[in-house]
Amino acid sequence: MDEAAVTLTAMGVIIAVLILLGVVAFRTLRTADIAARAALASVEAALTRRTALATQPNELRKADDQLSIARRDYNDAVLHLNRLVRTIPWMFFAGAAGIKSRNPLDLS
Repeated sequence: MDEAAVTLTAMGVIIAVLILLGVVAFRTLRTADIAARAALASVEAALTRRTALATQPNELRKADDQLSIARRDYNDAVLHLNRLVRTIPWMFFAGAAGIKSRNPLDLS
């Protein structure tokens, strides 16, 4: 093989690796974003239950516990997503995937 053929082969391998990395990054970011969205939906549902049960003290404690768990799960998902969005190589693909960092919830 001459030098030009080796160079073209190497470039092809590099391009294939970059494409594979992009696919993995996109899927990883999407999965983290979906987890954050699902956790936020759980928080919203727990808030709705808590509001509906405001006159029932025993049920209100259960709703507060569920809300606390949902908030913790959301904040864990956001922490993971934000770490990906700020880390190489994921940060390069986050914009293309339309994924941005999110703020954790503080319901105190």
